[in-house]
Amino acid sequence: EVSLTWMTKEGKVISTQGRIGNPDVSYNDKSGAAFLYYQVSSETSPGGFTEPILKGTQVVGLAESFNADKQSSGMIPGEMLKRFLEPALTY
Repeated sequence: EVSLTWMTKEGKVISTQGRIGNPDVSYNDKSGAAFLYYQVSSETSPGGFTEPILKGTQVVGLAESFNADKQSSGMIPGEMLKRFLEPALTY
């Protein structure tokens, strides 16, 4: 079980519980590049994109989309984000 946390336009912090589902591959509309993501089911719609997804106090990923019909968000895994950010931090 994970938590999705975001801030509303009014500055109120909202948090809801969710479950990480199976991994999937999606393709960028412009470049065609493939990327890995997970579906995270939740009962409440996040307020936007790139909200942190937490397991306890650890960030396990970022929400990158929301499907209202399936009540799920796409999640970019934290490990993937770490691989992109580490070289930038040592540059």
